[in-house]
Amino acid sequence: LQDLWVYNLNRLQWTAPAAEQQQQDAAENGEEEGAALLAPAGPPASAGWSVTPFQDKLLVLGGHFKVGKLKKGNALPPISVWLVDLATLHWSALPTSGDVPCARGGHTACLLPSGDKVVVYGGEDSHRRPIGAVHVLDLQDLSWSELQVSSKAQPTPRSGHVATVVNDTMLVFGGGSIASCFNDLWQLDLQRGAWSKPELHGPAPTPRAGHSGALVGDYWYFLGGGNNVKGCTDMLVADLTELPAGSVSWKKVCSVPPGSPLSSEGISLLHTPELNLLVAFGGYNGKYHNAVSVYKLPGYEQHARSPVKQQQEQQQAKPATPQEQRQQDEQLQRQQAADERVQQQQLEAQVAAAAGNGSQPLQGGGVPMSQGQEKNLLRDLALAREQLKRDLAAARQELELVAGAADAAKEEAAVQINMLSRQLAAVQASAAAAEKVRQRSKRS
Repeated sequence: LQDLWVYNLNRLQWTAPAAEQQQQDAAENGEEEGAALLAPAGPPASAGWSVTPFQDKLLVLGGHFKVGKLKKGNALPPISVWLVDLATLHWSALPTSGDVPCARGGHTACLLPSGDKVVVYGGEDSHRRPIGAVHVLDLQDLSWSELQVSSKAQPTPRSGHVATVVNDTMLVFGGGSIASCFNDLWQLDLQRGAWSKPELHGPAPTPRAGHSGALVGDYWYFLGGGNNVKGCTDMLVADLTELPAGSVSWKKVCSVPPGSPLSSEGISLLHTPELNLLVAFGGYNGKYHNAVSVYKLPGYEQHARSPVKQQQEQQQAKPATPQEQRQQDEQLQRQQAADERVQQQQLEAQVAAAAGNGSQPLQGGGVPMSQGQEKNLLRDLALAREQLKRDLAAARQELELVAGAADAAKEEAAVQINMLSRQLAAVQASAAAAEKVRQRSKRS
């Protein structure tokens, strides 16, 4: 595939920027709706590429393309380098220089903490041969260089692994060759060019390739992958708090159902710092998936609510101006008046309904009702009250989930909560009025 999609976590909605732009251009040019879309001006259809966030852009490296079989003796093509501008969602190809590595897929590309270099490791070339070299792309002058490894101990060349960078160390876990999968964990000192294995604690993970990883602080989470026989049904985490001392601890986070998208190869996993969620997408385990799943990390509630709390604290700390105070008072008065009108209308409707059944109004607005009418009215009001309570709880949960997002989304959720609160107050008032009517009916 070669399409680019954007998923909005606040609205839970997918958009295809290229398709939207082409549809808009077609409409402006008077073309028929539903016309075939042109291929986007990006890389050709590929698989096994890497995506690395870089400033306000995405760096897309390599991938396996559908090309003709290479003739024996021909040099391998160079790795492709593309950039996606997140502000415009436009593609651009980047020409590079230096010791350019060959084309590959199933590799990893990690941005260094300095933000000016990307380390590329492993993958498979166009002949399906695993690669073990380490290359560095300088993002300032777009020049490549190969990292010279000084240690004798080195990981077996591989693809389908995961990698991350912590300070000056690159960690590599798992992956495989054509017939084998690995469960080893390696660390590469990027300053000395030396590979080594940290001391491991906890239950050893099963071999896997095609899995995905996301670094959250000192914890490296893993999901998905397989071992050429079946998909992995566990979600793991590597505790890196003791990595400076040369120690890593394995822990199992949870199990996932066999055959589910979460036990697929090629699944993607990323961390959203704003909500402290892990977001997983796609994968293949006999069929391709397009499911989006989220995992709430410890501290999710604090992360999800912190933007709202910050806004409330800012509003409380900043005193309202006289004009703002008048506007708030007028708005409160209008809301109270509207609530009273709703309650009055509901009571009048109840009186009219009872009068239509041949009942005579009593003094004070009471209406005698049969025992069956009383039970039906109270039951309907109780059901409406419980439904509104559930809607209100759902709206409040929605407000928490979208906290920290666009102001428009937060305002919409807040308006919904206020409306449901007013409806709940009106129903409760109606229930209280109905109860008074019932008591008066008993006394009469």
